Amino acid sequence: MGGMHAVPAASQSITDDFANSTASHHNAKGDRTMQTRPHAGSLQNNSEDLVDRVKGIIATYLDLPLELLVEEASLLHDLGADSLEITEMMMVFEEEFGFTIDDNAADHLFTVGDIIGHLQNLAEAQD
Repeated sequence: MGGMHAVPAASQSITDDFANSTASHHNAKGDRTMQTRPHAGSLQNNSEDLVDRVKGIIATYLDLPLELLVEEASLLHDLGADSLEITEMMMVFEEEFGFTIDDNAADHLFTVGDIIGHLQNLAEAQD
């Protein structure tokens, strides 16, 4: 679960990968590769859709089953994400939903529920 993932020096930078995509999977070598999602950058006014999309991103990025992604689950302690993975996921959420998550807010998003709540608040503030 989680853990560090080696990225070959010859591959595109992680930032470029995330700017062009919102979901990841591992190839045969275990390197992270990206897949584009068709609705990136959009947010429907549907709380259930937001929850499903957040959980889907986390599950795909950390290669975890959706059933582990309860709102109380700690990214670090329960799901095994390291600080780099959490930072990278914040970039994915920004790209996926079209919001900026400032560093101070990101430093206080510890659980799946924290992320969902913060993104819901940003969506409501935009309406």
